[in-house]
Amino acid sequence: MEVKIEELKKTEIDKALKLISEVIVDNFKLDGVDLVKFKKEIDSGLELQRQRLLNFSAKNLPYFLVAKNKEEIVGTIAYGPIDDLIKSALKKMEKSEDKRLITELISVYVKTSIQGKGIGSQLLSEMMRLLKKTEYKYVSLSTGYIGGKKFWEKKFGKPTVVFEKYFPDYGDCWIWIKKV
Repeated sequence: MEVKIEELKKTEIDKALKLISEVIVDNFKLDGVDLVKFKKEIDSGLELQRQRLLNFSAKNLPYFLVAKNKEEIVGTIAYGPIDDLIKSALKKMEKSEDKRLITELISVYVKTSIQGKGIGSQLLSEMMRLLKKTEYKYVSLSTGYIGGKKFWEKKFGKPTVVFEKYFPDYGDCWIWIKKV
């Protein structure tokens, strides 16, 4: 499948949110999660993504890229300020890097039916290329999804920090902090 990677346009925010919503629900299903039992967590994740997209629209932060097959958005990736979870990981690692030099990869989603075809890798490669042009020295990311853990472990190796049982009744949160 041929895709092109480009900046998210403000007119495409609804399409991006639709894709992200579908993938979040699919990820929970693939992980064998009871969607009714975890409705609150799913809704919270969707709201976080909605807020990120609105912040992008209002302030051009975070910085979003999309993968498109023709005009359909089939993948997303963004970077933005690190969250409290990443700050906790840095503290656990006893790292004193200037937090202004660390960004976080966020909103990394690929349409479930076409995962494994290199689209996530293309998004990551383009984002890393862009990050090398910024002041950021480190990139971080976190995931609790089983499929996400497998993907990121292939890309970045073993996680830098693992918060065991971070998600009650769901599992561990894996965090990577790597040089750009």
